[in-house]
Amino acid sequence: MLVKTTSISTKNLPTINVVIPNWNGADVIGDCLRSLERQTVQPTQTIMVENGSAINK
Repeated sequence: MLVKTTSISTKNLPTINVVIPNWNGADVIGDCLRSLERQTVQPTQTIMVENGSAINK
């Protein structure tokens, strides 16, 4: 299982944590992360969890 954590320090903004479970979704992960970057308030923490995709077996 691969877990990647990215933390961004924000001041006076709400704390937003995003957990992205992934199962055979390599083709959409880039779009997902770009969508998070375009949000008005970006997540304080983003955790992506690789959940046993076929490529890891």
